[in-house]
Amino acid sequence: MINSINTDFFSQLKTQLPENFELIQVSENHFLAQSTQKNILFHSYLHISEAAFKLNPKSNPNTIHVFEDQWRHKPQIVLSRVLNGLGFSQKLMARKLSVEKLTRSEAATFFEENHLWGEAKAAYYYGLCLQKKIYMAASFSKSRVMTDSDIYYRSYELIRLASAKNNLVVGGFQKLLRHFIKEKNV
Repeated sequence: MINSINTDFFSQLKTQLPENFELIQVSENHFLAQSTQKNILFHSYLHISEAAFKLNPKSNPNTIHVFEDQWRHKPQIVLSRVLNGLGFSQKLMARKLSVEKLTRSEAATFFEENHLWGEAKAAYYYGLCLQKKIYMAASFSKSRVMTDSDIYYRSYELIRLASAKNNLVVGGFQKLLRHFIKEKNV
């Protein structure tokens, strides 16, 4: 018996796929997207939290796992990730975008709309922008002094990284990271 969560996911995904893809429901929790170029298998895990799920390292690298709580709360982000996995995102080159400092509220809004975990507090926020539209954002922590050797050094942590829904920024993370390293003398 197919439950309403899977039926909803199946119908929304089917409307988003290009014509050369066929979506087949193999079983209650398994969907197969087929085309002449590639096959992608979707697993929908019901009543299993993401934290409790352990990914089998031998699993198919073309498998996309969809969790019920994520689908219920942020279906557009899940659909965007699935379509990105199928290669249907708009590609942007990072070299055409400029690095901008973001305010906390700008970053919070962007992460809430484009990251499955939403926003998180951080010290530094940067975005890759074109004509004042943010296509990718990253947030970093304050520095921490590391004392794990004879030489003390400062370490930073990447807190969040996300691209705008239905967009893939090629080279975006590298551009943001290089800018951060140069600006903070990491």
